[in-house]
Amino acid sequence: MWEMLAKLVTMPETKTLFLDCRQIQHFSSAGLGRLVTLAKQGRDGGGRVVLRNLCPSQLAVFRLLRLDSCLEIEPDRDPKGGLVP
Repeated sequence: MWEMLAKLVTMPETKTLFLDCRQIQHFSSAGLGRLVTLAKQGRDGGGRVVLRNLCPSQLAVFRLLRLDSCLEIEPDRDPKGGLVP
């Protein structure tokens, strides 16, 4: 999966890669490292990687580890695309 995402994010026509994290229950340290690498690859290629729908506990961990400074995180969205309060 990571290889496919790395290919996709480095394609010239990919401006933004949105990753919906709604179904993810936890991130391993290796997974977090891969996300940081993927985001860097996107930036290096002129694109961006955006995480969506992190649960509150995941968001707290990302902030604690200061990953929110190197990963782009969007506010939650409902399945139809609207913002969730």
